[in-house]
Order: sequence, then structure tokens, then C-alpha cells
Amino acid sequence: MNREPVGEPAACATGHIRAHSNADITVVVPTRDRPVFLARCLAELTEARRRDGLGEVLVVDSASRSTETGAVAARFGVRHIWEPLPGASRARNAGWQAAETPVVAFIDDDLQMQPGWAAAIVEAFRDPAVAFVTGRVATPEEAGEQPQAFGVIEGDRARTLDASTRGVFGGSANLAVRREVLAAVGGFDERLGPGRWLSAGEDVELLDRLVEAGWVGRYEPAAVVECEQWRDNAQRLRLAWSYGKGMGARFAAMGRRDPARAMRRSGEVLRLSGIATAVKELTARAGGRPRREAFAPVAPVRPDRRSLGEPLLWRAGALTGLAAGLVMLGQDPR
Repeated sequence: MNREPVGEPAACATGHIRAHSNADITVVVPTRDRPVFLARCLAELTEARRRDGLGEVLVVDSASRSTETGAVAARFGVRHIWEPLPGASRARNAGWQAAETPVVAFIDDDLQMQPGWAAAIVEAFRDPAVAFVTGRVATPEEAGEQPQAFGVIEGDRARTLDASTRGVFGGSANLAVRREVLAAVGGFDERLGPGRWLSAGEDVELLDRLVEAGWVGRYEPAAVVECEQWRDNAQRLRLAWSYGKGMGARFAAMGRRDPARAMRRSGEVLRLSGIATAVKELTARAGGRPRREAFAPVAPVRPDRRSLGEPLLWRAGALTGLAAGLVMLGQDPR
């Protein structure tokens, strides 16, 4: 993993190279053995490049076991980068390191960028103090209802993200970062994320390091990507466990880097992994009473369709990831 710092902290943010147009954004799509999802994603990105003048699209192939990923990339005329070892964080690092634009955006292969996304990202980066931008994920319209947009940040108002912001800031499913800032912190921690045992949390851990270094981000609700819910109940349960492990590891890493900040947020750790809270949520759902989610969403699905086991698995994963992270993330790879 490239974790060698090469830049100044955010105190020098006025020196950032500005993103003047949509062409200043490279979009990195990490993928592994999901050619159908990738084709749909690239179809929308190709339209976005035609419609909005978006910059280059890079497909980073995370050790796919067939040649289909490369064939899909070639069909859409986008650059294909092969990574011999699996891991979404490794793939994303390879993507931003190969990019040649001031801003690098990350989008998952099962998402489609919506009209206006690029313009919203560029507008946010016109402020030279903004180092990263997160957006929303929406589900398609169903039965005549409006698309459901969700995010780890609620509401439709843009807001500043910094070290004082509570909760998580967004995720790599819809994230754009200045390339020089990624270089300054060494990009994603390759010990975290899909393809690794600590199978999530790599995106929020990156954002933690950015704000701890003094950089400032922006939550931009107008930057929307769409995800069709395709996971069945068993897959969603596995995802809940994975996301919980990643979130626990994220807090373990934070505690090793900045114990004071971790202590200030200890109440959040306890709330996120509280079994008593999970039981209350399950009781409320079983009785048909709506209750605000107290844990990070594991997939863009409507709450009444979520398996009752997900919150418990998420919290069990968080406790497991916290314990494992304290051991596995004990040494900074820099």
C-alpha cells in the first residue's frame, strides 16, 4: 500500500488545484467478476461523458477470475487496469494513482450516476478549501413512489464535514477526493475493505484520516447515484456482518491514531454496538412502530423490508471488528 505522505496538511488548502470543469474528474470503478453490473454502470458513465463532458473512466479489475471484465471495459472504450491481488482498497488506490486529473471520484460497479452529479461535484470543489465531497445513494422508483435517497448523513442540505462532525461522512460508493490529498495521506488502507478479512470501513477510515489531518469536506445531496436493491436476505445478512466488522475496525484505527478523539466519540461507539438498542429496534419493528435507525445503513433498502437479524449481526460484527482491529491495525503501514 502506498501510504507515503507527500503533501502539506489542510492549512495549505488554498494551494489546491481547482476543478474548473467536469473534465477535471476521473471516475474510478473497482470491480471483480461482476460483468453485468459493470456493463450497466459503464453505460451510464458513457452517457455522462457524452452529456456532461465528464473526464476519463478507469475500470480497475480486482483479480477477476475470468476475462469478462476486460471485455466489458473494451466494449465501452474505457481504460482497464488489472490488479493481480483482490481487494477493493487496493483497486481504488491503483485507480487514483493512474488518474491524471485534479479530482478522482469513486463509484461502485452496481451504481448508476444520475444527471447533475458531475455538476454538483465540480461546484463543491470550486471552493479551494474543500478536499473531498460525498453524495447520496437512491433506490429506483417502485410502485409509483418517489426514489428513496439515503445516506449516512440525513437531510437535503449541503453541509461542511470536518473533525467535529459526528457519525460517518459518506462512503466510497459516491465519493470524490482531490488527487493531491489522496497522495498526501497515502490513499485507502489496504488492510480494510471488500476482499480483506476486515471487509468494510475502508472509506470512512480514509475520511477519518483526512479530517484528522485538517482537511475539510462537503456533503452534497445533489450528487446522486442510484442503486437497485439486488441482494436477497442471506446476502444482506452477510453484508450487515461485514459492514459491522468494518465499522468496528474503523474505530480501532481511530483509537490508535488519535486516542483523544476516540475517547470523545466513545459514546458513539457504544451506541453503534449497543445490543440493548438493537433489541428495542427489533421490538419496535415487530410491533409495526417506526423507529429511527441508530446504526449505519447496510444497504439502500426500505426499513420494513430489512431482515430483523441485520441490526444484531451489524452490532456483533462491530464488536468483533473493534477487537480484531486493535490487533490487526496495531502498526501503521507507513
